[in-house]
Amino acid sequence: MAGTEEAMHFYVGVDASKDIHWACVIGADARPVFSHAVRNDPEGIAALIGELSVLNAESITVALDLLGGCATLLCAMLAEAGMRIVHTPGLAVNHARQGMRGGENKSDPRDAATIADLARTRTDLRPVEIETEIDVDIRLLVGRRRDVVVDQTRRLACLRDLLSSLFPALERRIDVKTKAGLVFLSLFAAPHELRGARPHHLVRALTKVYPRMRDAQSMAQDAIALAKA
Repeated sequence: MAGTEEAMHFYVGVDASKDIHWACVIGADARPVFSHAVRNDPEGIAALIGELSVLNAESITVALDLLGGCATLLCAMLAEAGMRIVHTPGLAVNHARQGMRGGENKSDPRDAATIADLARTRTDLRPVEIETEIDVDIRLLVGRRRDVVVDQTRRLACLRDLLSSLFPALERRIDVKTKAGLVFLSLFAAPHELRGARPHHLVRALTKVYPRMRDAQSMAQDAIALAKA
């Protein structure tokens, strides 16, 4: 079929996985061209692209059931080779496979063939746009910031809960979202540590750790008064 004179449209279904992808290629008439395993490394993917490149193809559409993760390298290399890539959702693949003979038996070759046929018959599949390097960097930074914010919120909630159980009045006075509040709690938190303390001793200890702490005096006086109360 690859050697025919008439240009054709080809559809590639790839069942992606961590170590080995399975690729199935069919023509516009649904006849299979080839179906085999593809190693998930540059050499294996390059070999697949080479096989596709020698087809007498007017167009080649590659459909993937998975984006990101183990399919990232595959997507990048296919896009660099100028292939059109679309995404076939896993739910659509499962439904389509169930309607085929032997569809209750899941296998990589069967799924790859199903994905290829979905690419051939459906025009509403979402095209995959490959991210630029700056897009990837921004996405990673945003994701990392989100993780940090969630972790910080969780830590502060635990801190406030612990302080409420030990010294509720101080929890209401100290803002744990500020550096000054966290410095104070790192040095003084329990009532018995504060009852006999002198304000200037607390201020000296606080400003030694945080020299630019503005409300050290009032915070020290309030904490001592609350502890005595």
